[in-house]
Amino acid sequence: MCYKWFSLTLFLGSSVTSVLAHEGMDSVLVQDTVWVGNAAATPGSHIMIPVTGKNTIHYAAMVVPLEYRLPNGNSPVICDSVSFNGCRTNYFAFKYANLSRDTLYHELLIALITNLGGGELPLAPGIGPWAKMYFTVKSNAMPCTVSIDSTFFPPSNVLTVVDTFTTEYTPQYVPGKIIILSAVIQEGKKESKVEGIRLNISSPVREGLTLNYALSKAGAVHLELYDALGEKIQTIFEGVQGVGWHKVRVGLKPFAGVYFVRLQEEKESVTRKVVIMR
Repeated sequence: MCYKWFSLTLFLGSSVTSVLAHEGMDSVLVQDTVWVGNAAATPGSHIMIPVTGKNTIHYAAMVVPLEYRLPNGNSPVICDSVSFNGCRTNYFAFKYANLSRDTLYHELLIALITNLGGGELPLAPGIGPWAKMYFTVKSNAMPCTVSIDSTFFPPSNVLTVVDTFTTEYTPQYVPGKIIILSAVIQEGKKESKVEGIRLNISSPVREGLTLNYALSKAGAVHLELYDALGEKIQTIFEGVQGVGWHKVRVGLKPFAGVYFVRLQEEKESVTRKVVIMR
């Protein structure tokens, strides 16, 4: 199959422009954005990451070329499939995902066209998923972060959308990432070999996070939330508390994924994993 056939130039017969062709529309269209979600995963697991779009005008077609790889060109994840079920684009007459280049180039091309001539409606202004990408993390994957970025897809495809006037332009793009869990923070093995403190967490959670913890002696306490790479993203509590059980409710700000809560009391600490779902 010829990849060039998926160029929007051939789709709708207009010239590709990197700026807006409609006079006076720049201040509106600059808000149009395509972005990819983030996820944390472990070796051998399967994850779904959405491709989401915000459009302020009607779209007749979209081409989204992506690459997912490490800086050295390798990739510990593989895209198994792309689905449009439950997406804003599910009614489009033409929905295509090119997975044939995955194993060598770690690239993915998603092309979407609505059949305006056949009576289909264009994509109305709004925000929501355009496609769902399903990845498998290789069983031998080492801890790392895989970027999912926009790319030039040979021979001629670039990130492009087309309005109902057959004018093409490039929206803003925000990359996503897949975080393969690091051994920086373990789930309460070495650090939790203490009898003086306890930390209980119900997981997974969708909204508020409730922490129950016990102290064997009064003293300074630090409760902190870390991401999968071991970087602190939130201090939950910091202060002096007495002996016994304590309870704290946390409003969740992070994206969905795997996180770790660490309880530190003087020289003793314990770490627990929590899965946040949206």
